[in-house]
Amino acid sequence: MSGEPTNIHDFFYVSGLTVLPAPQIGPEGGDLTLEFTMKNVSTAPITSSLRFWLDNAINLPVQTLDTVEVANLAPGETRTMRATFEDVGQWTFFRGHVTMTPPVDIAGTALWSLTRDSFTLILPWFLTAMLVLLAALVLAVRQLLRLRRSRRPLPDLALGYGPVTS
Repeated sequence: MSGEPTNIHDFFYVSGLTVLPAPQIGPEGGDLTLEFTMKNVSTAPITSSLRFWLDNAINLPVQTLDTVEVANLAPGETRTMRATFEDVGQWTFFRGHVTMTPPVDIAGTALWSLTRDSFTLILPWFLTAMLVLLAALVLAVRQLLRLRRSRRPLPDLALGYGPVTS
């Protein structure tokens, strides 16, 4: 499990949410994979469900994955669940979320849903490439203008003036 796991009433241990970016050069961006790990420390199998989703920097939803069932997590078993979101675009900042919904109760102990969040940054490669190309173009034009100015012929001297002698 990544980081310090959280103990839920001595039935579960759950990890934080890990975001694994796979950026691409194109403007559509890349993929993001969210990982969440659970461990059953009870004496009976447990079935729960997970819901994964992504938001951008201004909390607008990017993509949502339908609820995923985690069936029959055996006693002592650790299971890592992954959700991959493809072509998420180059929004730069992403917030990933997972909500785990356990059974209503286990052995008479009431349980409730738990949400984990994580933040990640994807460098906007397409925008960066366009800015680099624009900067190179501006520098090239400036250099050409500078060369053109330096190659201008000197104006002819006015009549009546000769060379200056010292």
